[in-house]
Parts: sequence; structure tokens; C-alpha cells
Amino acid sequence: PDLIANKLADIAADMGRQVETEALHLIASFADGSLRDAESLFDQILCFSSSSIQASTVRDALGLVAEEHFSALDQAFADCHLAYAFELVEKLFRTGKDLSHFLEQLVDHYRCVCLCKTVGIDSLPLHLIKRYEKAASFYTPAQALYILDLLVTAEQTMQKSPFPRVTLESALLHLIRSKNRIPIEVIVRRLHALEETMKISESTLKVPTQEIEKTDIEMPRSMLKPQQAATATPSIFIE
Repeated sequence: PDLIANKLADIAADMGRQVETEALHLIASFADGSLRDAESLFDQILCFSSSSIQASTVRDALGLVAEEHFSALDQAFADCHLAYAFELVEKLFRTGKDLSHFLEQLVDHYRCVCLCKTVGIDSLPLHLIKRYEKAASFYTPAQALYILDLLVTAEQTMQKSPFPRVTLESALLHLIRSKNRIPIEVIVRRLHALEETMKISESTLKVPTQEIEKTDIEMPRSMLKPQQAATATPSIFIE
């Protein structure tokens, strides 16, 4: 995508058109690796507006969702605000956005988040890198990978589903709920640590049999008769 964006920037410079860097990257990402498709889209967008091309211009032309919706979803995840799943889909549905295209954008968003949490990203403009790094701060690596896998599966399901809206709502609900999901490897690690602690406790509390035989264990004084309690020798009492 960065090579395609650079090529589009050269075309814009040759034509004397002002195009925002983020707008070029949006076109390159939407073209999905095809330079020919990117150039065709770019030509249509140049005809779409006679002024400078902004990222918002590209989103309007391609029917893409505004970036603030992804930031709001990150915050909803952090707050475990389940209602936002329905609120977001309602906004998309009311404004006529293509739900499958939105899901594609969402997959790309979390792909960049995963890159930030693993190997890092350096092929995007600095302001985009900072945006994704901020988004990545809401997630652990395990959460980001789980969500990416969840959305890829939802994308495949949506292609066959007669109810794309319900499919998207369900995916977003699972996404937000995963805030409190404990990875299986963490559960196994905790169980192993608990098992080791119990073994140590058992070995510490275990009393040798011969010591028990040498110990005088008496009944509580309250259960002895008065004459027995008066002559009883204190040792170990079981209350």
C-alpha cells in the first residue's frame, strides 16, 4: 500500500493537484494491492472534487466510515460498553453505509493494532502511526489477536448470512465482551501456580506420624467433669 500511495502522490504532483497523504493511503488500502484499481479510483475521486482532496473526501466518495467511529469503539471496549455495538450499527444503517465494507475497514483497523502490539508499523505516515499506537494502548496482544480472528470469521459469515446487520451486531458484542475474556494460556498458568502452592502448603503442614503418637491430645476442658478438669494437665486442646 505504501508503494501505491507513493505512485498516486507522483500522479497528483504531475497533475498539480493537492492531495492529503492520508487520502492517498485510504485509496491504496481500498484498492487491496492493485495499482490499476487504485489509479482508477484516484481518477474518479479527482473528478469528484475540484478542490484539494482530503481524507474525508475519499471516505465520502468510497462510502467509508469516519475514523472517529473506530476510536469510539476502542473506548467502548475499554469501558465494556455493550450498548455501543447496537448504537454503532444503527448509525451505519441509518446513514446508508455498506456493512460489509465497514467490516473490512474494521479488520484493517485491528490488523494495524496487532502490528503495533507485535512488530510495529513504519510504512504509514507519522500521524497514522500515532493514531494506531493510541488505539493499541487499549488492548493486550492476546486481546488484539483474538479480536482480529473474530472479525475475520465474522466477515466470512456475513457473506453467507441473510441478516448482515445481526451478524455485525453479534461480532461487535463479542468484540466488546472480550475485554473481560481470560486467555486459556493464562488460566492454565494460574492453575499450575495454584497446584504448586497447594503442594508446598501440604508439605509444610504435614506432621510426622511418630510426633503425633508422642503428643497428648485431650478433650476440651468444657467437656470434662469438674474433678477431671481440676487434675488435667494442659497440653494440646482441640476446641
